[in-house]
Amino acid sequence: MDDFFTRYREKFAENFLRALGEEGPSVLSTQGLNTLVKKLYVLLFMSSQTDELFNLSYALAKYGVDLRKVLIKTCLTLVRDYIDQLLAEEGDYRKVRLLLKLVEERLSTVEDAYTKYVKEELEKRRKKEKGDDALALDLLKGLLSKSDTDIELLTYYKEVPVVCRSRILSVGKGSLRVKACNLNLLKLGNDLFIKHPSLPRPIAVKIKDVDVKREELELEVLGLRDFPKERRRYLRVVPKETMTVSVRKDDWEGIGTIADISVGGIGVYLKD
Repeated sequence: MDDFFTRYREKFAENFLRALGEEGPSVLSTQGLNTLVKKLYVLLFMSSQTDELFNLSYALAKYGVDLRKVLIKTCLTLVRDYIDQLLAEEGDYRKVRLLLKLVEERLSTVEDAYTKYVKEELEKRRKKEKGDDALALDLLKGLLSKSDTDIELLTYYKEVPVVCRSRILSVGKGSLRVKACNLNLLKLGNDLFIKHPSLPRPIAVKIKDVDVKREELELEVLGLRDFPKERRRYLRVVPKETMTVSVRKDDWEGIGTIADISVGGIGVYLKD
């Protein structure tokens, strides 16, 4: 097997770089990639130490390089080529078992490193969001104390942004009550955003309770968040009755039904 690894080095590098390119643009220079693949090959197949492989995988994860997918593709190709060699040489099939065991151990090390990175990033995000939650509540309490309670609630109706003018009534532990503007659009469990000129960023909230009689909402404060990416620009209306249409392109014609209509376009269901 050692002879195979010695001869296969360049083929591995070629397959690895191809697989890496399929995953997206590289953050490393050409020289950096060549150095990486040489070091990685030694750590995978010519060294019994796994700590350095773990550290390298972890460092690459921090730079946005996920070795797992790339190595799975590359190692599967390596195993296939090794089997082809054994078939040509009428070699011992038990060598395949040894290679698979080695590959599994190395991939497990890479997986452990990536898992550590993901867990740390999630913990950082959790701490940041927890801090954002406390800050959001403090900002809302500040507005209430200044009687500057007029706010806007941003929601989406059929993926079109809708702004409702509202007013803060009270701020409690992790939640607030507001005077609602349009209860027809605001349902229990909906995610909303609070806008106010004094806020550094919008505050994300979730509807916990709807008091139709008083026209009030109880909102759970989720924290300071950025608005989601822009959704549909125009309202899409679904026809009450089925409307059949013909779609033509050159010599092709398809019969379908209208899904929805908006100022910006029309959606059509086609059988083909």
